[in-house]
Amino acid sequence: MTAMKPPVLVKQGTTFRIITDTPFTAVDGTIVDPDIVWFGYIVNGGTATKYSYTNGNPSPDPTGHIIRVDTGVYYMDISSTGLDAGVLQYAVWGEPGSSTLDETRTEVRTEGQVIIEASTFPF
Repeated sequence: MTAMKPPVLVKQGTTFRIITDTPFTAVDGTIVDPDIVWFGYIVNGGTATKYSYTNGNPSPDPTGHIIRVDTGVYYMDISSTGLDAGVLQYAVWGEPGSSTLDETRTEVRTEGQVIIEASTFPF
């Protein structure tokens, strides 16, 4: 598990990026793509939002939210439009599936907080 990053401040109505701090690795240290990559976040302790990227599928993330940058490295852009002002907590983790390539053991690679500041614009 990685250490939590310091909070980032964003304004409502902006888009920010969450990227894995370090690549996913197998037990032997080899950089790998987990069978499933999860990005999840929750705002002010409300309902969790999760997206998954399943390696090997013709469309790994049908929602188009999670992007694979390179082996073991992923990111997700989140729009703060429509989100309440407050604290967004997030985590990125991998999940082993049926392949023998992934031995990450559901390890959290990135976690942190984003402070969403209320917009001062009336529109």
